[in-house]
Amino acid sequence: TGPMTWTSTRPETAVPISNMSLLGLIVTSFKAIGIHSLPRTAVEIGRYGKVIANTNDFRRGDLVFFTNTYNTSRLITHVGIYMGKNTFIHASSSKGVTIGNLKTNMYWNERILFGTRLSI
Repeated sequence: TGPMTWTSTRPETAVPISNMSLLGLIVTSFKAIGIHSLPRTAVEIGRYGKVIANTNDFRRGDLVFFTNTYNTSRLITHVGIYMGKNTFIHASSSKGVTIGNLKTNMYWNERILFGTRLSI
């Protein structure tokens, strides 16, 4: 295997990307651009920012929310960060940090709820 990719060059805060949780990915990414206080669950994060209903209006950095990614009564079950060109980065417990496609991957396409745009 190749060299491990870390979230930080500071040893006290670094986490291997492959071990990063979904929430860790979101919080770390947004701290890097100056947003330091986000709620601790996808449901709570979904209450912040400007809601974007149409996927064609998503911009890089928008949060993308999904439903029914696991069996629960919660409406929002997953969140990722939109990267542009219908792709988003997200983390799963089984695969770690990965990139998904909102249009060509029907699993994600059928589960999109909405996006939000946070401002600094």
